[in-house]
Amino acid sequence: MGRTFGFAADHVRAIQLVDAHGGIVDVDAETEPELFWALRGGKCSVGIVTEIEFNLMALSDIYAGGVFFPGADAPAVLHAYRGWAPTLPESTTTSIALLRLPDIEAVPPPLRGRLSVHLRYVHVGDDDGGAALLAPMRAVCPPIVDLVGRIPYAAIDSVPRIRPTRCPRGTGASCSASSPPTLSTPCSPPLARGWTCP
Repeated sequence: MGRTFGFAADHVRAIQLVDAHGGIVDVDAETEPELFWALRGGKCSVGIVTEIEFNLMALSDIYAGGVFFPGADAPAVLHAYRGWAPTLPESTTTSIALLRLPDIEAVPPPLRGRLSVHLRYVHVGDDDGGAALLAPMRAVCPPIVDLVGRIPYAAIDSVPRIRPTRCPRGTGASCSASSPPTLSTPCSPPLARGWTCP
């Protein structure tokens, strides 16, 4: 959501640190402007930060998740992404990665042991608008797994990761580590898009 709200460092209001002499220093833009700038990303070693005060965004949920495409379709997906990403409004943030996930039980079977293209997507807005913006990428080729849907903001960290012990949001299904997703029993379409759960 960096395109929508900026980075977390842009919203820091105050920092408390222990300096090299063991003293506690309270830093903000007015009391120590240069030190405040350095602590927000200048990569200096002036002390140990013990507290950070920052602004929060009034946001309870977002339209977000990941779409996994077959690695064999990487040229088409990456070419489409190159043209699509710059057209997105500031309410939408995206990234893309090539992943070769290991052939181990912790990885969902549809992704296990194969190369995939992982499109990460976050839209701050309504589901219909988010789906419309994502539609060109969903149309490039059939995905292996499509996990994009309405999620609570507290789950934002799930967007760049696979969810090895959970089925796609909104399906009403749940999986445990002892029963990872399989290809045998379908979840509620259309949210599942190729993912099935026990």
